[in-house]
Amino acid sequence: RRAIALEQYGAWHAAQAAYVDCMHRWQSGDVSLINTPRAELAMWEQGLIRAAKNLNQWELLTEFSKAMPNAQPTLLMECLWKIGDWDRLKELFAKYSLPEKPRIKMLQTYAAIHEGKLPDAEQRCNEGIQAALVEWTMLPALDAGTHTGLLQ
Repeated sequence: RRAIALEQYGAWHAAQAAYVDCMHRWQSGDVSLINTPRAELAMWEQGLIRAAKNLNQWELLTEFSKAMPNAQPTLLMECLWKIGDWDRLKELFAKYSLPEKPRIKMLQTYAAIHEGKLPDAEQRCNEGIQAALVEWTMLPALDAGTHTGLLQ
């Protein structure tokens, strides 16, 4: 709970430390954490990843995602983009069948720009826009009167 509260207040260093503390206590067999559900362990891991992203700890995240590349391929791709490892990023694009997600298309766009393939970059960008629009149309309808003025 403490780590989540710290995240909500934007205290990323403290939140990261709290998540690490929970994980260390769980790994060392702390009696109060022995029966922690897998969902909560996954939540700690995701919280640690969020904190590291907000603290721009891309090298740390790269090492984490390399340790389990099949579990976190999109995280590894994002890390490689942030640290500028374009060759490895290109290898990952070829290795994995990627979903049509806007975030993936954005990474492919940046990689194409880096390679100087501007027509390919434009195509990937357009595909990303289309994927974002598809996701947007799947959102529930918003019938709030407060937004009506903004939409007119």
